Amino acid sequence: MPGYTRLVRLGKWSLRRPTCLLANLIATPTTITRNPTKSSVIMQTIVLDYAACHAVLETPELLENILSCLDIRSLLTKAQRVSRRWNATITSSKKLQRLLFFQPELPKPQNDESVENVHNPLLTGIFNPWYAKHFNWRTIAALPMAECIEWKEAVMRPKASWRRMLVSQPPAKKVGCWRTVYSTSGELPGEDAWQFRVQSFPKGLRMGKLYDITQRFVGDNSRPACAVYWKPYDPTTLTQFFWPSHMASRDRTEARDKCVAAVDIILMGERWVSGGNLTKRQLRELAQFRRDFKLKSLTGAEVLGPPSNELFVNKYKTVVQFAADLDAAKSASS
Repeated sequence: MPGYTRLVRLGKWSLRRPTCLLANLIATPTTITRNPTKSSVIMQTIVLDYAACHAVLETPELLENILSCLDIRSLLTKAQRVSRRWNATITSSKKLQRLLFFQPELPKPQNDESVENVHNPLLTGIFNPWYAKHFNWRTIAALPMAECIEWKEAVMRPKASWRRMLVSQPPAKKVGCWRTVYSTSGELPGEDAWQFRVQSFPKGLRMGKLYDITQRFVGDNSRPACAVYWKPYDPTTLTQFFWPSHMASRDRTEARDKCVAAVDIILMGERWVSGGNLTKRQLRELAQFRRDFKLKSLTGAEVLGPPSNELFVNKYKTVVQFAADLDAAKSASS
């Protein structure tokens, strides 16, 4: 507005300090004269507009609705630094905490394809390989954050906010770990090669936990790779569980379907008992990766487990046995 510009340039009022305008308005009993000048009318209009704006922003419900229009990055990193009031509003609002993927949305019926999962947009940018299905240690080492030491150190902090973020909304609560075990490199899998286990997260799967689990696959010296299937019940995904395909017998296929139906997402990896076929150079690169991307818990303890995954070997069961246990548990509950 032309008047607004002239007022700022010619008047003694400073719009850079709007609280002064409000204070002067309150301190002056009579603000409207019988014959007001054009400048005074413009000034009074601006002050009243500021007073209305101030009243809106001081109302928690209205401020919450305004902040909900921000993108997740601005809401997380910028809006909370404006003032203590804004910070308190964001941290105490369930609506805003859901938008930031800190609080879960209402759960959806399991395997209901009519309700689409919404991936965390902030995490898909920083941790893209986890949302792109297949990845290995080289994929992670090539991320943009790996090129900047300050950025990597900020992301790898034990108390970084992304660790507490849900990976999707509605949140995934059951994660299936599918592992194919080979006796030696190049040999076909045996009868007990396909193993499965489930990890439960009643309050929703957080990115910190997903990172920890996948690190145990990616940090394995025998086969440092992992795949994340966000729709394990998809027909295309179901064909990926058995290799070679002729090993998918009827009982294994039925067991696979029961295992898939029991979880929200599936992590898939391989393990070679006698060691993989990595060269000495690749082993050195993998060792460097483990040092660079090793994550620590809030207590300072290293999260990444031993390369052989021996810590979890007793929790895995064959796919057929796991499906049988699911049937037994279902019969016992009914």
